[in-house]
Amino acid sequence: TTEIYTLSLHDALPIFTRNMMSRLWSALSRRQSDTKAAEDVPKESPMYVVKISSLLDFDELKSFEDLDGTDALVKWQPAMKTIFVSHTWLSHRHPDPDGHKLTLLKEVLQAARAETVSVSPHWTQRLAGMAKEGVISAKKMRSIVTDGYIWIDYCCIPQSASYSAREQRSAGIDTIPLYVARATLFVVLAEIGRAHV
Repeated sequence: TTEIYTLSLHDALPIFTRNMMSRLWSALSRRQSDTKAAEDVPKESPMYVVKISSLLDFDELKSFEDLDGTDALVKWQPAMKTIFVSHTWLSHRHPDPDGHKLTLLKEVLQAARAETVSVSPHWTQRLAGMAKEGVISAKKMRSIVTDGYIWIDYCCIPQSASYSAREQRSAGIDTIPLYVARATLFVVLAEIGRAHV
């Protein structure tokens, strides 16, 4: 099952609309009852992921177009340990123009690789009884991050203004609940006190 956690510079509340939560819950419920749920992604919106080892070398968050055709961006396969990263964009053109989110994400991933970080579910998930595990141990975090993959919208869904990219982006956004259902871990990357545009 997919666990939901928050990585933040400050405590932050993950925000979901009722429709998003309904679609997410439906996808996760199907995943628990039917192992084929992770295969339900439409052919027009395949799930692409970024190798964590590649992301750790990034100086800035790279777009799908920058990564397409490189070894860093690959199509998701069932055996892949994947971290789905949810975040808000900090500008209209780039989700992380100053690199704050990438820096935070890289620090956590590097700490996980070094087995120096364990992760607790967000307090809202514990309160709602949705977290199956109390804490993901440092050893388990390392196993997820070592040879693992990241899904983050800017890197994994087309961003250009072309017609085909807009169509693929729309299909990808509509398929996000199924992408989440494929993930090993769902992380909300949030920072309080910054303007989200």
